[in-house]
Amino acid sequence: MPKVTFSRAGITFECPPDSTVLEAAQAAGVQGLPYSCQGGTCRTCAAKGSGEMETEEMLALTPSELREGWRLPCVAFPRGDCQFEL
Repeated sequence: MPKVTFSRAGITFECPPDSTVLEAAQAAGVQGLPYSCQGGTCRTCAAKGSGEMETEEMLALTPSELREGWRLPCVAFPRGDCQFEL
C-alpha cells in the first residue's frame, strides 16, 4: 500500500488504492487539513506534491502550477509513495 508523507508535519500514513490522499489522511487521524469542495475545483487543499499518483481533473490549477508540482490532495490517488509539502 502506498505511503504518503506530509513533510512539514512529519506525518506518514498509508493510503489504500481506492482512497484520495485527503480521505486517507482523515482516516489516519490527521487534523487541521484545509479542504472545501473535495472535487478539485476550489484549490483550498492545494499543496506541492511529488510521487506517483493518479488525479481526477484538477480544474483549480493552471497548467503552469501543475508543471511546478502543485496537486490537490482531495482528488489525488497515490499509486506509489508520495510526499506533500503540508
